[in-house]
Amino acid sequence: MKLKCAFTASLILTAASAGYSQVTLNPVASRALGQPKQPAETTSPNWVEGRELFQPQGVTLDASSSPPHIYVADTFNNRILGWQNATGFTNGQPADIVIGQPDRFTTAAAGPGTALTTGLSTPVGVAVQNGDLYVADTGNNRILRYRAPFSNTTGNFFPDLWLGQPSLSSNAANYAGGLSAQGLKLSGTQSYLTFDGQGNLWVTDAGNNRVVRFPASQFSCSNCGSSGGNGTADTVIGQPNLTTNYTPFNTSTQANAVIGNQFNVPGGIAIDPAGRLYVADDGITGSFPGRILVFTPPFQPGGQSAARIMGVFSPSNTFTQAQAYQTLMAFPTGIFFLPDQSVGVSDTGDNRILIFPPFAQWPDPNTSYGPQATAVFGQTSYNLPSRSNGAGSASVITPPPSASTVSSPTSAFYLQATNELYVADTNNNRVSVLQVFPNTDTLGPATRVLGQDGTNTGSINLIEGREFQFDTFQSNGSTLIDAGIAIDATGSVPHLYVSDPGNHRILGYKDMRSLNLNAPADLIIGQPTGATGLCNYPTGDLSRPSATSLCSPKGILVDANGALYVADSGNARVLRFPAPFSQSGTPTADLVIGQSNFTSSIVAPTSQTMGTPYGLATSGTNGLLVSDQQYNRVLYFKFTNNGSFNAGTDNGLAATKVFGQQSFTSTAAGTSTINLNAPHHIACDSNGQVYVADTGNNRILIFGDPSSSSTQTTGQAAGLSLTTNAAEGVFVNQTTGEVWVANTRSGTAVRYPKYETLIFNQAPLDATPIQPIINIDGQNTAVATLALAQDQFGDLIVADSSSRISVFYPGLSYLNAASFALDKPYLAPGMLASLFPLNGSNKFASATASDSTWPTTLGDVQLIFNGAAVPLYYVSPTQI
Repeated sequence: MKLKCAFTASLILTAASAGYSQVTLNPVASRALGQPKQPAETTSPNWVEGRELFQPQGVTLDASSSPPHIYVADTFNNRILGWQNATGFTNGQPADIVIGQPDRFTTAAAGPGTALTTGLSTPVGVAVQNGDLYVADTGNNRILRYRAPFSNTTGNFFPDLWLGQPSLSSNAANYAGGLSAQGLKLSGTQSYLTFDGQGNLWVTDAGNNRVVRFPASQFSCSNCGSSGGNGTADTVIGQPNLTTNYTPFNTSTQANAVIGNQFNVPGGIAIDPAGRLYVADDGITGSFPGRILVFTPPFQPGGQSAARIMGVFSPSNTFTQAQAYQTLMAFPTGIFFLPDQSVGVSDTGDNRILIFPPFAQWPDPNTSYGPQATAVFGQTSYNLPSRSNGAGSASVITPPPSASTVSSPTSAFYLQATNELYVADTNNNRVSVLQVFPNTDTLGPATRVLGQDGTNTGSINLIEGREFQFDTFQSNGSTLIDAGIAIDATGSVPHLYVSDPGNHRILGYKDMRSLNLNAPADLIIGQPTGATGLCNYPTGDLSRPSATSLCSPKGILVDANGALYVADSGNARVLRFPAPFSQSGTPTADLVIGQSNFTSSIVAPTSQTMGTPYGLATSGTNGLLVSDQQYNRVLYFKFTNNGSFNAGTDNGLAATKVFGQQSFTSTAAGTSTINLNAPHHIACDSNGQVYVADTGNNRILIFGDPSSSSTQTTGQAAGLSLTTNAAEGVFVNQTTGEVWVANTRSGTAVRYPKYETLIFNQAPLDATPIQPIINIDGQNTAVATLALAQDQFGDLIVADSSSRISVFYPGLSYLNAASFALDKPYLAPGMLASLFPLNGSNKFASATASDSTWPTTLGDVQLIFNGAAVPLYYVSPTQI
């Protein structure tokens, strides 16, 4: 097996190191996993190459073209993707054009203040008029127009008209200094667009709780150029006029829910063939569900009330539970119309699409204020377990992706020519094309999708088994960023394991010495294939774990026997997989800690149960340590059988000691050296001492050996505290005793001396810490470091917040081996050069080539320079 030593010629050169006069190379990442380019150009999770989607919220077709074009607002990749043939694409087909980004790999928010002023930031609404594309660039508080994108042969897409801003260099909300006919407040909202039959543009100005109309006359310029901004609205709905605002609107009672001249947060918008305006009020506060207000022409300049309201019951109505299931909606968004004028609604919060009768057939409001649905798609029936009379959807279980399900559907576009409905299936990260049966007004299963390779997958962007999602997006809108790394050096071939929390799996690489940037993992634990990413596959149900499933795994650890331990955080347990690369078939756990069996899911602070297990470490041959992030503690489980646990019989074993708490049932965070606050990764040195990344307290705490009788069962104080910047990761080299810290908020990996030195001097060993970077807008940008580990050769492996793994090789010094000239510290083609390790020696055996033939592999060593293997003459532990 070849041991590769790789570096790049374009590295920055620094001053000479002690003991040598040669110039030295700074350690930088020579390899990376998880992104298609190095350095990475995106912080979006999983694989990005121009055919994937990240929570798309807008879709529209240009039905006037032949074939019709399709545009998708790839919202959280901050771009618009366009496909030339909406009716002929195949599953997962790459987009034909990308608007709002410089290439297919970049996804950072753009616009004013960035290198791409005309770029996009969280685009949502899209609409086409006369072949031109209009985009609600919500993060920049503006509407942009792109002239006939598919007629653009340059590949450079620049808007020629903008609304809501005085110029393309401005993105302030309500830039004119307050509510006006010119400014918009779209940032952080779902704002949508539609055109009426006269060519007027209607916009949901969600941040201002209103809908505004821009007259068609403002779009007549053939090439608006620098004068394309500062359009003026002439009509407002939801407010008395264009310059004043109603007080905040609360519809938590049925009486308020039928008020028709105000919005809370308007979202989806559509106009039916009769010219009626439908507006989804999809951010309603309180317990009452969402609604859709219908306004009939002629429209007033301001203060107009809705003629009807969908999704509500008036105080005078009495209704049954069955009627509630068919009437109430949770955050409705997309609105579309079928040939018989039936009204379709994306009931976003309930993961379904409802079909309602045509407006002319709605019941008298004195009987039922809103219509009842006649068809449903995405759920097996109208009944929703969490729905009750007068209450919104509290927690509707999201079904696994399939051709017959949707997850938080938003925008929708009906194409009558083919009887197909194009749906932004937002949380399935795809656009689904559903069959429409117009004679019955029902929807059939998806026939094809964009953004995924099949109808049974739905992960953010694209997953194939070679990418990571270190971001986990919470239902409350927050984001967790976590990762774990473990190296198995127990055999002749070192294995690398990476926890992939967002995709609910562990990826295993059989030979970490030959990692390939674009190659998929050799082994996947927790999922049947590289394309699936469900919590507790195949159910997607948090309450149904098994011996083969995972849900948000975090810390991982390889023991002396090559067994892999996994902190299965979402299932509140730790699993052991015996020597995964030696298993045949689906990797199956043989031991569970934190639960009594593989199917239970108890979350509680006891000695036998956990909240959110995170970090893992072994203390010598005595036991396993588990950090419990939720309960602010570290648990110690003593091995029962010769440095290990007994498979099966030790399931649910009780911890014998706890760090960070005064008892096994206490959970409060604290700041003293007895307490912990949201501990993350942990490690042990060769003396059994425990190192805890006490993230919430910005420190590493070091506790004594838990197997020692002098270490208390509860309430043990740490012996040393090392200040960090919200560090999540810690690793101790068992040979050198050196301590590596993932200083998360600083975006660095910092090396400290062994404990015996650290107790007297806490200064880092390196003046310049290692810092993973990505390239955004042509600039190197630091990213948060999450976890780290070292292999037996001293190579440092770092996981960072760009959902990437980077490998940093130890620094080398070099000189001209022919002249040994110290005044010419350069490498050049044809030069005989010598390389020396800066810290200790390499793990290379000695070998010498013949004088006549210099191979590119010598003594199992290969040297890569600028991507090419170079001839070798001599290899030893101290010199190449």
